[in-house]
Amino acid sequence: MNTVNLVGRLTKDVELKQYDGGNSFARFSVAVQRKFKSKSGDYEADFINCVSFGKTAEFLEKYFAKGQWIGITGKLQSKKWDEDGTTRYGMEVIADSVFFTSEKRGGSSASDNTSFAPQGDIGFPENADDLPF
Repeated sequence: MNTVNLVGRLTKDVELKQYDGGNSFARFSVAVQRKFKSKSGDYEADFINCVSFGKTAEFLEKYFAKGQWIGITGKLQSKKWDEDGTTRYGMEVIADSVFFTSEKRGGSSASDNTSFAPQGDIGFPENADDLPF
């Protein structure tokens, strides 16, 4: 079974792009804090690359912005590409569903079936301008 669930913050605004005659997709990155502290006593974060397609990509671009909490359900996928004659490998999450985990853009609260609250304080600043990315 290949299922991924993430809760984190968007590292930048979502940009919608088109391919194959108008089908849409969006690539984005989510900062997910680790549950344990480093030797220096700070929490570290993993920056996870994601991609969504179609209506999910359009929904993301319309309602989510840099620094906003987001929940994602999807699958992990490996990818391979050629860069300057060198074969590169990577992993990304294909986001099948996205969820509000805090207020929507503009301050209105998230509705019943599109939200869940992150459990506990995971240490990200509340103001997106305070994020280091």
